[in-house]
Parts: sequence; C-alpha cells; structure tokens
Amino acid sequence: MYYEDNFHPTGKNDIAEPTNKELQDMKSLDPGFCKIYKHIKHRDGKVKRTPIEFYTSGHTGSNIRDAVTGQYMSDIVGTTDEDKYYKVGVSTGECKPKNESNTLFFISPNEYARHFHVELNENVYETWKQKKHI
Repeated sequence: MYYEDNFHPTGKNDIAEPTNKELQDMKSLDPGFCKIYKHIKHRDGKVKRTPIEFYTSGHTGSNIRDAVTGQYMSDIVGTTDEDKYYKVGVSTGECKPKNESNTLFFISPNEYARHFHVELNENVYETWKQKKHI
C-alpha cells in the first residue's frame, strides 16, 4: 500500500506559518481585542508612536481575560475574583472592541506598567497587595 507522508523530519513541512497581516486579521475578529497607539520614549531617546495591543474582558458574569495574553481565566467578572487581578478601565475613547467593554485585568500592577509603558506610584502597589490578600 502506498501513501504520501508530508512530514519532513527537518521541520520543513508544507504548512506555512501565518504572516503578520494574517495574524492581525485573526486578532481583529476577536471581540475583545483592541489596539491603541501611544507616543513612547524609547531607549535611543526618541519618542515614537508605538502600538499597544490588549484584550478586554466582557461584562458581569463573563470570564476574566488576561489583558496581555488574551487567555480566559476561570474567574468571573463582577465577583470577588476580581480582587486577584489589577483592574484598569480604558476611558480615552480609543478602545472600541466588539464586546463593548473597556475593562482590563492584569496579573499585577507591574504587568500593567510594563505593558502600557507607564510608571505607577508606590501607593498603587501597596494598595493592590493589601486588597489581593484580604
């Protein structure tokens, strides 16, 4: 019996990796995906218009979604589960996802600050730690 095996042990298979445009098209179909632009000072000292991509969580009763990775968590929006995360609302009008939510959940304030290229006051970290441990 003859059959064709398309697997190549060197990893050079016929399956093409998606292009950047195809990845962006897939992301745009996601109801919680959002992309905004900020002017950020880079290491070379120049201020550049930089895209920031993130995922919003749905409304009350839906699963909390990691704002950076888009991964759905088992925790629920609108419950005390929210206290495990650093919650941010994007109210600039730039973010208009299909799920009509502007609520973001981050693992920690550090993750938010790193992802959005901002500096937070030390009180923010202390307040979040206290709220998380209650």
